[in-house]
Amino acid sequence: MNTMANQLQDYIKELEANLRQQADELRRSRDLLRVIFDNLPEGLLLLDAHGTLLAANQTFCSHIVGRRPQDVVGCSYRQLWHDLAVNDGVQLTTQGPNDESQPLIPALDQSFGAQMNQWRILYTDLVGQQRWFKVERVPFQRDVIEPQWIERWRDVTRDEALKRRFLLQDQLANLGHLAASVAHEVGNPLQSAMSCLELCREDRTIGQNSREYLNLALGELERMGRTMERLRQLYRPPQLEWEPVDLNQVLRQVTQFTRRKLHQERVQIDLDLAYDLPPIIGQADALRQVFLNLILNAQEAMPQGGTVWIASRHKATDRACQIVVSDTGVGISPELLPYIFEPFRSGKAQGVGLGLYLCQQIVEQHAGSIEVQSHLDAGTTFSVLLPWSDATPQHDLDEE
Repeated sequence: MNTMANQLQDYIKELEANLRQQADELRRSRDLLRVIFDNLPEGLLLLDAHGTLLAANQTFCSHIVGRRPQDVVGCSYRQLWHDLAVNDGVQLTTQGPNDESQPLIPALDQSFGAQMNQWRILYTDLVGQQRWFKVERVPFQRDVIEPQWIERWRDVTRDEALKRRFLLQDQLANLGHLAASVAHEVGNPLQSAMSCLELCREDRTIGQNSREYLNLALGELERMGRTMERLRQLYRPPQLEWEPVDLNQVLRQVTQFTRRKLHQERVQIDLDLAYDLPPIIGQADALRQVFLNLILNAQEAMPQGGTVWIASRHKATDRACQIVVSDTGVGISPELLPYIFEPFRSGKAQGVGLGLYLCQQIVEQHAGSIEVQSHLDAGTTFSVLLPWSDATPQHDLDEE
């Protein structure tokens, strides 16, 4: 009897040991699966048929919605995005195959009955930073009565950027052909107009003021011709002649040319130039084009009139000169602001969307940078930073 009891006791101990071993193996497998689940580069979710989040990996919680897992799991999917929109300013829109947009929540509400759903989602945070996601949702049937859903969020921001870049390159190539034709067609009448103005300038009976305006008009027509040539050679930029440039003088010339037009539009110019501004090495004509474009953009943003503030500053810490053009206009929409320097992006009804793109190209060619800050109904400020004359400009665009 004792022998049987001992054998039974040994058997029970062996079973307990096996159970502990299996439990440990299951725990290790569970922990391993959790580590893999949390460290996948894509966001993964498990939802029930009512849209309640049953599970979410670390990628989704931390890198996509910025929440702790315990704050995500168990909550309503719709409520999660609503809270992010209200508290964090997150905007989510879905993009269809033809780039048609709609808010995310209505699309999600219609999706739980389908076999599979896919969306391209544009995720915009409070500061305007945008990311693209490809989202897929598929049904997942377990030993439950109601189906569940697995949802995958894959960051495709780089893919979208490459797609836009290829599209822009194609558009710019077409623009190059068009610009070459336009430059040819405009060239002859432009030369005729300049010849007529030169004949008028030689007339000794005209007054000094008229002669100054003729000189100004001729200078602008010459600059227009050079601008057309630069546009025509968008992919083959000319070798610019680099020389010392007085930015204050450039700004005075541009404001002199635009003052009458701005006065007619009830726009006041406030010119605030630093007396100690050092020269830069650059191309004065190209920089005139930059500041002229910024000033005219400011004027167009103030249809009821206003003030454009133009300032130059000596930034010793950056070893650079800063030019600021600020207006009191309508501002730039948050949706357009991240793309403001991309070609063919314009907030104006009749705009082509090349002005600010060319401004950025010219500034970067001078080893500088251009930034923008804008708020709706509160105005826009462009800041151009150009290095001193002892810095070497970037000739990348010349050598392409």
